[in-house]
Amino acid sequence: MYDAIKHGVVALTESLYHAMQMANVGVGISCLCPGWVRTGMLESQRNWPAELGDLPESTAGAEISRRHVKRAIDEGMQPAAVADLVVDAIRNDRHWIFPHPERVEIAMERFHRIGDAADPEQPEHFPGMPPRSQMVAEIMQAMGMEPPTID
Repeated sequence: MYDAIKHGVVALTESLYHAMQMANVGVGISCLCPGWVRTGMLESQRNWPAELGDLPESTAGAEISRRHVKRAIDEGMQPAAVADLVVDAIRNDRHWIFPHPERVEIAMERFHRIGDAADPEQPEHFPGMPPRSQMVAEIMQAMGMEPPTID
């Protein structure tokens, strides 16, 4: 769901950008793709509506992922630094705001795979996270399964 919302925001900002350009009204539209920022994002369970009862139980795999994401967020950019980048982009009428250029490379690799009609592939290395193979091994171990052997 999180990824779908992120992609929806990208599409929305692109549509708004084009609409404002066509209308020639002088309104700029920027799209922030922030990466890891020191926020309280992982504490969103505080917003769980009481009428829904208790929070659903988390799986072992989700807890392992959460631990790594928390570390990445804790080591991420300060919100004020991201805000400075946003102000700069607005002042310079730039649509795209990428605080972490290494993420652009991942997006470009994905886009090239799409252009080549190749199946989706998760990168082994994602900025701020341990290698994908390590994550898979940790999750499988937590589930009581043998991690896959890599030849």
